Amino acid sequence: MKTKTRIICALLVLAFALPLFPVFANDTYYPIGYNTTASEIKIGDELTLIASPKFPSGTKDIKYQWYVTSTGKLADAQKIDGANGSLYKYTAKASGEYYFYCEITGTCNGKTVTTLNYNNMTGVAVKVKEALTIVPVGDDNVTIYNPKETVIFLVETKNSSNPSISWYTCDEKGNTGKLLAIGQTLPVKGISEDLLGIPQYFACIAADGKEVDLHIFTITLKDESEKDKNPEEKPEEEKDDEKAEETEKYVFPFSDVNENDWFYADVLSAHKNGLINGKTETAYSPNDNMTYAEAVKLACAMHQLERDGKVTIPNGSMWWYSTYMDYALSEGIIDEDLSEKANEPITRKEYVYIFFKALPEENFAEINDVAKGAIPDVEDGKYSHRIYTFYRAGILTGSDEKGTFMPDSNIKRSEVAAILTRMSDKTARKNITLK
Repeated sequence: MKTKTRIICALLVLAFALPLFPVFANDTYYPIGYNTTASEIKIGDELTLIASPKFPSGTKDIKYQWYVTSTGKLADAQKIDGANGSLYKYTAKASGEYYFYCEITGTCNGKTVTTLNYNNMTGVAVKVKEALTIVPVGDDNVTIYNPKETVIFLVETKNSSNPSISWYTCDEKGNTGKLLAIGQTLPVKGISEDLLGIPQYFACIAADGKEVDLHIFTITLKDESEKDKNPEEKPEEEKDDEKAEETEKYVFPFSDVNENDWFYADVLSAHKNGLINGKTETAYSPNDNMTYAEAVKLACAMHQLERDGKVTIPNGSMWWYSTYMDYALSEGIIDEDLSEKANEPITRKEYVYIFFKALPEENFAEINDVAKGAIPDVEDGKYSHRIYTFYRAGILTGSDEKGTFMPDSNIKRSEVAAILTRMSDKTARKNITLK
C-alpha cells in the first residue's frame, strides 16, 4: 500500500506542476513556416523575414512577436521592439551569427493556439559578414602647392578576396564621370593652375559580385603663399632645430658596411639623406645586385624629392613596387611597366637609362670632356646618350682608366650608393680623363 500511495501522490504533484512549464502548458502547438531557413548577408544588407503559422482555419486574434538571439539559445532571446507583424525587415549592422524566430498566438474554438514550442522551436539562422570596404593607404584629402606635383592615391580592400577596383573623376557627392585607371593605385599628375583653390574629386569604386563600395579622394592646389598658414607646417626655426637634433642622434645602422670600404661614405650619405634603405634594419647588402623594382623606387624617390621637396609615394599593398611603377610611368621615368621583371637584377645600362629621367637634364652639367666613342664598350644606340651624359657630368667614371663601363653586367648596391650620392650632391662628382 505504501508504494501505491507514493505513486499516487507523485502523479498528483506532477499534474499540478505541469501547467507551470511552457512545454506542458494548456496551449495547443502548431508548426510555423518561414520564407527562408538560413541566409548569409553582409553588413548594410536588408533581409525580409516572413512567418506563417499553420493554424486551423477560423483562428482569430492572431498576434506576432519576433525575437533574436546570438547564442542560439531561446533562453537568451531578446524581444525585438516594434517587430509585431508577419513580416520583419532586418538591416544588418554588425557581423556575427543570429537566430530569429517569431512567436505567433491566436484563438481557435475558445482555445489558445501558438507556435511557441520549446521542445521543437524553428527559426531562421542568419550569418552576417563584414561588407566589402575600401581602405585608403595614406591621406585621402591632399593639399599641394606645386601644380606639377604628382599625387599617388593607394587603396586596400577588406572582406573581399579579389574585387575589381576602378578610379573615376567625380563630384563631391560621388557622381562619377570619366574612367581614369584600373587597379589599386591612381597617380594624379598635378592640378592645373586655373583650378587653384578648387577641390578636385576622384572616386574609387571596388566591386565584387553584387557588393560595391565607393570612396572619394580629393586634391586641392593652393598658392605657395598659403603654405605658411598651414597649421601643420612648423616654423623654419623648429624645422632647423629638429634637423639638428636628428643629425646629432643619427647612428649609421649597417653592420656590413665598414669605414674602410670604398663605398662607405656613399652609403652613409645616401642613407642619411633618405635615398636608400637596407635589405634589413642592420644590413645594407652592398654586394647584392640591384633589382629593377629597387631601381625604379630609387628613381621615383629622387625625382619627387627634387621636384616636391618630399617623398610621399607609399608602398603598394599587394606588390610593394606597384605604386612606384605607376608613378614612374606617369612621370615618363620609364617607357613601359617593368613589373614582370621587377625582381630580376638590373644591368648597368638599364639602371642609367632609368635614372637619367630621375632628374631634369639641366642637372647634368658637363664637367668632363668625353668624346663620342671614347668609352670602349658603349656602342652608339638607345643607351649611349644617357651613359655619356653621366660620364660627362662626373656621375660615372668607369671601371678602369679607359672608362670601361660594362653595360651588360649587373650593378651592385654599393655602386648604386655612389651614383645616388653624385646625382644628388654636385660637389661629389668626379673629374676624369679617359686614356
